[in-house]
Amino acid sequence: HLMAEYGCSWSRWTSNLILSFDMTNDTFEVIDLPDSLALRLPTKVSVSKLRESLVIFESLEEMCSVSLWMMENGVQKSFTKLFTIIAQQYWSIRALGLGKSGTLIMEVKDVCYGESEIVVYECNSQSFTPIMEVKNVCSEESEINSQRFSALEIGGIRSFSTANSYTETLLLLGTS
Repeated sequence: HLMAEYGCSWSRWTSNLILSFDMTNDTFEVIDLPDSLALRLPTKVSVSKLRESLVIFESLEEMCSVSLWMMENGVQKSFTKLFTIIAQQYWSIRALGLGKSGTLIMEVKDVCYGESEIVVYECNSQSFTPIMEVKNVCSEESEINSQRFSALEIGGIRSFSTANSYTETLLLLGTS
């Protein structure tokens, strides 16, 4: 699935929609979003999958929150808000995807240092567990919290680093 903007003008943003491409029969399908999601800035909305359902993450940075919407039974405009996570301890929060156990994987930015972290949100305990730090290579303070992380580190420049998820497929292109 691809999140797309609908409109003809480069100077004016109009509406979000989901453009789905079925690789098995080479067809496109347009999925319209409900108005509350369609009129958001495109950078504030992302697409993922929960079990076999299409889900939308709505990031509201001004409220340090992420809402999860799910499309019911493949019916367009039938998105229902499942929950909202409010994380006042972070300056910025953006959903990346869902883990197999239903955990939410997010990129967050620290209020004090502005450094990015990849965290897992556990719905049952309502807790955040850091799994990766994105260090600011231009800052000497980037070593400050490195003791807490044992998994991975990514070097980058603040506001220019990003993390995205992908889904692997076994479908081979160009074969019959």
